[in-house]
Amino acid sequence: AAPAPAAVAAVAAAAPAADVGAAPSAAPAPARDEGEVQVDPEAIAALEAEPPELDSESLASVLSFLKETAISMGLQRRGLRALSMLAYQDASKCTEAKADRLCLEAIRRHPNTVAEVQAIKALANMAYEPAGAALLAADHNLVGQVARAVAVGGERGTQARELLARLCVADSAAHIALIEAATSPAGTALAVADVDPFATCILDLVENEVLEWAVAATALVQRTGHCPGPLAAGRAGLLIRRLCEAEEAGVEAGDALMATGAVAALVVAMRGFPESVEAQIGCIDGLSFLVGTFWFDRLHEVAKTGAIGEILAAVQRHRKDPRMQARGLRALASYGRWPEHVKEVAGLDPLTVLRCARSAMERHTGHAEAAGAAMSVLSRYAQAPALNQDIVRHEIIRDGGLEMVKVVASSPSASAETKDLAAQLVRVVTPAA
Repeated sequence: AAPAPAAVAAVAAAAPAADVGAAPSAAPAPARDEGEVQVDPEAIAALEAEPPELDSESLASVLSFLKETAISMGLQRRGLRALSMLAYQDASKCTEAKADRLCLEAIRRHPNTVAEVQAIKALANMAYEPAGAALLAADHNLVGQVARAVAVGGERGTQARELLARLCVADSAAHIALIEAATSPAGTALAVADVDPFATCILDLVENEVLEWAVAATALVQRTGHCPGPLAAGRAGLLIRRLCEAEEAGVEAGDALMATGAVAALVVAMRGFPESVEAQIGCIDGLSFLVGTFWFDRLHEVAKTGAIGEILAAVQRHRKDPRMQARGLRALASYGRWPEHVKEVAGLDPLTVLRCARSAMERHTGHAEAAGAAMSVLSRYAQAPALNQDIVRHEIIRDGGLEMVKVVASSPSASAETKDLAAQLVRVVTPAA
């Protein structure tokens, strides 16, 4: 596990943690949907019953076989296996014959199958020679297809990562297609698991000195600031988060992203899609993990860009969404510990945050993450010496606030942390009640 943000803190999507970065739980990544090709099962059966001849030692025969059997996954696997062997023997001959086009067609028609695995293996063999790799890498559509295959995981993902490394060696711009694939929308919901394979791939490329952090960070920051849609913005934020929380490379990744303007890019993305909860959540995660534990220099940079105000605006705008309340309030929970110069630049009104926390607690009492994040704000602000405690305590206990705290703490969904924070809060504010 990586260092977790304490200053602008992220909230876990599942188990709430102190405002510092437990990883959100997420459902498994959905299968890739690249446009299923509708075919006639009877036509496939007829083709497989009487397939065309295949001479596995003749490139012309193999290419013809692949063209004629495109609709059959089983026959494509057979033809691609033969192509893979030919590419192993003479990679340049296969690339010159544009065999990669047939591999891409097989990937498009038969995603998540053994045919796709064979297609990627054939491409990897074609890319074994530098000349062949350069020809393949020049086709950014091909690079994008391979990058998307990384997200599938398993043997396909492993093969795709190895191929992508060869393409990135051959073409210094190939990593851009990887970044674009990583931030392309997948489905309609945001999940950390969707970006994990891409983060792993980038980390591997950097570790093996195929890609430099400065280059990767520049591409990701440019993409973040010019995302084509809200889900892309959310995924960009999550990818930044995953890179920053990497156990060994996270600090270096964060430094590179900060140096190339990641904070400003995330703010641009938040402002570009204010109505999208997915965009706001992903970008807040990115900001939170960029800051890191007590790295107040980074926090000051975040404050200067107006990011703190954007987080609060997102909390206020999406009051009905418990996920947004959880992420946003966790990010603001440690405000009382921020250095004074950061507070001045951020221009955050702690009373407004307290009122948002109370509202979230009332609205989402049974939602463990949202109620827990709200409790964290109330408890931490009530114990922050830098804040005017008379005003803070009045805001917390007015209109039955203390009773509401006890109700949330006694809820079956309340976590141990929430109960502990509630107990601390009651002890602190009761004398002033």
